[in-house]
Amino acid sequence: EKYNLSSRDFIIRQFPELTETGGMRKAFIPVEKLSIEKLNETTYRISFSLQKGSYATNVIKEMFK
Repeated sequence: EKYNLSSRDFIIRQFPELTETGGMRKAFIPVEKLSIEKLNETTYRISFSLQKGSYATNVIKEMFK
């Protein structure tokens, strides 16, 4: 608002490969094939699968809140 910008201001016609149209992401994503293995007193191995476009770092962050 401060600079009176819209999403159209981020379209770079000279470099279409750098321009992203954006999109919606799901608010909740299914975590599949979850496995948590205790390796020792302080170390765990966590394994899981996510849908395309989902971020594992977000899942890990939520697990250890």
